[in-house]
Amino acid sequence: MELPRFFYRHLLMFFGKSASMKEKSIFQRSSSSGLLTLNSGVSLHLYVNQLPKGAAQVPSKLRLNPLSISAWQANNEISLHLSVEGKVFSVFSSAFDHSDSKVVSMSTTDKLTQWQVLGYQGALLSHFIEPVYVQSILIGDACCTDVRGMKISVSQRVEGVTSLLPMFYCMMRPHISLVPSVATNSTDGRQFTYGVNWSEGDRTLEVVDGLEGRAIAESPFKSGSALASRLCKAAMTHRFKMVAKVAQRPELLAVSSYSKAKRMAKAYQEAKNVLKAYLLQQGYGAWPVKVSASDNFRM
Repeated sequence: MELPRFFYRHLLMFFGKSASMKEKSIFQRSSSSGLLTLNSGVSLHLYVNQLPKGAAQVPSKLRLNPLSISAWQANNEISLHLSVEGKVFSVFSSAFDHSDSKVVSMSTTDKLTQWQVLGYQGALLSHFIEPVYVQSILIGDACCTDVRGMKISVSQRVEGVTSLLPMFYCMMRPHISLVPSVATNSTDGRQFTYGVNWSEGDRTLEVVDGLEGRAIAESPFKSGSALASRLCKAAMTHRFKMVAKVAQRPELLAVSSYSKAKRMAKAYQEAKNVLKAYLLQQGYGAWPVKVSASDNFRM
């Protein structure tokens, strides 16, 4: 969520009244879409400190030949995966009870697959900018020796989807490589729930407890007594409305709810539906419908 926040800051710079600030923005007007796009010379690169969970962790020796004896295992390994309370299951796994009312999200690998097709900007920012993709994914995992699973998951699974997508969307094949680790992972099996966020322009960093979704009391930056994170949906909605105002988009200011604003991003929603249908057609499983009451708050 730090990247969208960074984008909002640069959108305010672009649409603001200061010519000097507009020149410093990473965005420029696209002549083809009327939306904004990244300036030439600006590119995004993603660093992760461990091999993402899900299909990226397919065994390096697994054969993907559909006629091989391991065909069923291969299909299970490279399918969509669900993350449930820290555990990851294939959507085809009988070990996961889909009727249970637990909090379920897609695996990190599947989210990366989605972002390399829909862009990293998300639905709300799609009202202002064209899809934004990362050019490379760098894996700083000292325990990882093979990125074959990442390449299969992020690129090969969606190889033919581009021709089906609306204009300006595509399957962006990133360069994936192993790089030296900048942080050591825990070796005692403990799960650390704290996260740190910061981007250019912030005076200080924020420390958030991922399980609580709030800043910790000792965090250098605190938004208020409620300790709501500056990355929460309410904060993002506030920035969305600020940009809509300076960009003179009254139809966006008139939107009644967060979920409706997301649905109004027609091209983004179309691309999302195409992606889900394509993955299902290719045999990787159904992308579960996420019912989130937190998206229904008023703007």
